[in-house]
Amino acid sequence: MRTHRTFRTTGLESLEDRAVPSLFGLGGFGGGSNSLPSQDARAVQREFRIFEQTYARDVRNILFAPGTTPSANLSAFNTAVGTGTGTPSATSALGVLESSINSDIANLSTASTLTTQIDGALTALQAQLTGLTLPTTVTNRAIRSFTNQGLMDIQQTASQAVQQVKSAPAPTGTISQATLQTALSSVNTAFQTFRQGLNSDVQSIEQTPGTTPQTTYQADVLSRLQTLNTSIDTAVGTLGLPSSQATTLETTIQNDLLTGSPTTTNNLQSRLDALTVPSSTKFFANFVFRLRTGLASGFSQAQVDQAISKAVSQYNASL
Repeated sequence: MRTHRTFRTTGLESLEDRAVPSLFGLGGFGGGSNSLPSQDARAVQREFRIFEQTYARDVRNILFAPGTTPSANLSAFNTAVGTGTGTPSATSALGVLESSINSDIANLSTASTLTTQIDGALTALQAQLTGLTLPTTVTNRAIRSFTNQGLMDIQQTASQAVQQVKSAPAPTGTISQATLQTALSSVNTAFQTFRQGLNSDVQSIEQTPGTTPQTTYQADVLSRLQTLNTSIDTAVGTLGLPSSQATTLETTIQNDLLTGSPTTTNNLQSRLDALTVPSSTKFFANFVFRLRTGLASGFSQAQVDQAISKAVSQYNASL
């Protein structure tokens, strides 16, 4: 009998890449990887999660079906999961897992080698799951222990497979994570420059109030945003996207930043134009105004980061 091991559902979660955009324009321009191997690794991770869920469900509903004995249900369970002897059928849970993973990684240059490695790991997993000892007494505790041991074996195999795929070389022509991060860093710098310049403009308007401070402020917003848009276009140009995709991305970003109509509110220019310049230089009024402009520009930066990352992911996936 194998010793009991505690099952933790966070095993696969720790492998997932996550991106956390900055909402306040303080840096933080995304964390996940958009390289093709990383995208495929996330797909493989999802396939294992589906298999985990199927395995746990089949243990409960087939192997330990109420009113029956596990030994009487073992054959049906092995057929459904793909355990037992021989090659799992294509319709079994293991067979579906194998074909899904092979499809996920087919776009990698080392797909043939990876397929052989992962198929071997799945064969070993089949043996591990088959070798689990059925409880002599059917109790909730025994069923839980049996299920957890199987899920632990699945997670260990999943961790190895995901890491193998993630470490695979990217196909020639893909945009690397380093290139993407460099572009996003340039975007972050451009937004910082924009915020600093806008704050300086507002301070100047307050210190030398004219007859139309709001009009002056909105003109400054437009000028600063046009400069920001140009800087971001330069950053996009460093990615190496095909011209058609780069143009589409630049148009999307421009629409997020600038408006062609005063009635449009779904862009940074409209959100900033809607703010009223403080009528005094008092600390609290300026603090609230700068907080609002910071929130607006931070949200816009998150939109731009997301648009760029999505474009890179789509391009890499198309290769």
